[in-house]
Amino acid sequence: MKKLIMMSAVAVCMTAPAYAMDDKMEMSDDMKMEKSEKMTDKKMEMLDTDNDGMVSKAEMRAHSDAMFAKSDTDNNGMISKEEMMESVEMKMEKHHMKKHDKHDMKKDDMMEK
Repeated sequence: MKKLIMMSAVAVCMTAPAYAMDDKMEMSDDMKMEKSEKMTDKKMEMLDTDNDGMVSKAEMRAHSDAMFAKSDTDNNGMISKEEMMESVEMKMEKHHMKKHDKHDMKKDDMMEK
């Protein structure tokens, strides 16, 4: 009986990683490169306000100032830990909603694989 229990436990341990891998498949190098390129394009589009194909220090500073102002909700010129937490939480919620929308193919608030 002990041998059967031990063999069952080993079988479960050996198959568990296969189930876990199903949800988190390893990205190929090409997929990583494609994702990286898409992210870079989005970032460039956001920062390159004069559309010259490059981001100047002034463009980067303007973006940084805007992000600071968005986080400094009491407009005192400083960001408190609470304001930082609110900002992080908003970004996390926004990211979660984008991920949800991406998987909500039918637009019925249900996520499909």
